[in-house]
Amino acid sequence: MKTTAFASLLAFFSMTNSSSKSHDIYSEILIKATPQQVWNVLSDNRKWGEWTSFFKSSEGELVVGKRLKNAMVMNGKTYTFRPKVLEVVEMKTFSWKGSFIIPGIFDGTHVFVIQEAGGGMVRVIQKESFRGILKGMIKGKMGQETLKNFNQMNQDLKVKVESMNQ
Repeated sequence: MKTTAFASLLAFFSMTNSSSKSHDIYSEILIKATPQQVWNVLSDNRKWGEWTSFFKSSEGELVVGKRLKNAMVMNGKTYTFRPKVLEVVEMKTFSWKGSFIIPGIFDGTHVFVIQEAGGGMVRVIQKESFRGILKGMIKGKMGQETLKNFNQMNQDLKVKVESMNQ
């Protein structure tokens, strides 16, 4: 009986919450480097914990269909999640999708994009699109903290890559 009530509650929230629209968080930075230099650092996810405070660790291969095990730090607390890699295009982009409890409750699709920006610069974009019945949680403080962490990771990436070029 409890399972049926839970399913009915989920169905109600799904109908009353416009899950087709996402809440997005976007951050970008310019880095004086080549796409290859940025890719070499960003795609080596096992070493993220060495150069950014946003991720304590990341395990697994950036291979489409594989799962990662990411330990992310927010507000001084570590959260572990296991997103599935969706896309990997060398020197251009990679993305993953993670879900809270079960798909449809609170899903996040995270994308990293590397673009040549001219003048020896590369633009790195981080974007996360949140969907699901609890996507509204990303508004307010949680969204502000997530954006702050994206900006910090981007800055950390810039420092790491540009220091390798000296």
